[in-house]
Amino acid sequence: MAQITGVVTAVHDGTEYSLILGMSGLARLQEEYGKDMAPIVAMFEEGEMPDFAVLLRVTELALQRHHPEGGRELADDLLTADITVPVRVINAAFEGLQAQGGKAGKGTAGGNGVRAGGKAKARKG
Repeated sequence: MAQITGVVTAVHDGTEYSLILGMSGLARLQEEYGKDMAPIVAMFEEGEMPDFAVLLRVTELALQRHHPEGGRELADDLLTADITVPVRVINAAFEGLQAQGGKAGKGTAGGNGVRAGGKAKARKG
């Protein structure tokens, strides 16, 4: 069995949380935002105002494997403390897929999109 990759650590109020967006999380995002996950891809575009509902949803889904009791409030607290959390989670998910030999991150038809191993930038403040 392959080792689970793509875990991101976030600390809030003295507690360390492990966040991961595995296949079930990615599938849920596709169900909610479409196969191309356009709102997720938009997180990676320079100069665009982030969709905070999407950032919150990514953080909430990433908590479910290790902290299912956390819920939306914990996701909100983590996101408020560090707005880069969902971007780091997405980057880690696609790096994990690439490490397992997947073809994740081909991008959208226009060539822009979430790319395996690509780095998105989140602005703080």
